Amino acid sequence: MTKVVTTFLVLVMFCTSACRLNDSSDEKTLVNVEDEFIIGMWENLSPINRSFRFVIQTISQQECTNTTINFSKEKQGQSLSFSLNDVQYPENCNPGQAPAHANIPFANLEPGSYKVSVYLKETIVNHGTLSVSSVGYQLQMNSEIGLRVADKQLLRIFDQSVWGYITYTNPDDAIAAQQARTEIVAGNEAQTYQAGNYGYFSLIIDNSNSSNPTMLVPKEPINELYESFLIKYDGDLNDLKDKLAALRATYAGQLEFKITNYTGEEL
Repeated sequence: MTKVVTTFLVLVMFCTSACRLNDSSDEKTLVNVEDEFIIGMWENLSPINRSFRFVIQTISQQECTNTTINFSKEKQGQSLSFSLNDVQYPENCNPGQAPAHANIPFANLEPGSYKVSVYLKETIVNHGTLSVSSVGYQLQMNSEIGLRVADKQLLRIFDQSVWGYITYTNPDDAIAAQQARTEIVAGNEAQTYQAGNYGYFSLIIDNSNSSNPTMLVPKEPINELYESFLIKYDGDLNDLKDKLAALRATYAGQLEFKITNYTGEEL
C-alpha cells in the first residue's frame, strides 16, 4: 500500500539533494516539492458563536476513511502557525478510499490581519497572511511548497439565513420540487449574497434564470436533481418547521428536504 507518510518522510530525508534552494532572499526557501496536502478554511456555525478552523486533507487517497494527520499548532497575538507532522493510520480501520484529514481550530479570531506559517514536519515552511473581516476570510500564501490552497476566500453566512435543497430522483417530480420551493420562499426576502465559497455551500449567480437566479452547490454531494433556495427568515422558526413538516408529509416518497439555518441547525 502506497502511503503518504512514506512520501512525506522521504521528502524530508532527501530534501538536501532532491530540492533546489532559492538563495534570492535572506530566508532560504525550498522549491520543486511535490504537493502532498490541500488546505481549506471553515467557519463552524453555532447558536452561541462561530469558530474558524483550517481543514487539511492529503491529496492521495488512503485505505481507511478514518486516517488522520497529526499536527501541532500555536497562536501568539496576530500570528498563527501549525505543523503537519505525519499521517496516522488508525488501529481500527474503517475500510474505504478517502484522504487523511485534520481540523485545526483557531477559534474566535477578531477582525484583522494574521501572519500564517505552515510547517511540513517542521522542516519546510510556507508563510502567508489570513485577513479576517465581517465579510469572511482571505488566505494569501507567499509560497505553496508541498501544499495547495483549495479556496483562497471563505465568505460568511449572514444571520437569519436559511438555505436548503429539495431533491428528487424521478425527473417527473421536477414540478413538485418547484412547487415545494415556492411554498418555502413565499413571503420571505431573498438574501443578497455575492457569488463565492461559503463553506457549507458555494453560490452561483445566474441572471438568465429570472425565477431563481441564485443556485447553491452543496458542500456534500446530494442527488443531481434538486431545487435550491437561500432566504432571509426573521419569523418564528417553529412556524417554518411546521411548514416543512407539512411539506414532507405531502411529498413523502417523492421529495427529500435538507434545510439548514445560520446557527447550523438542520430543520
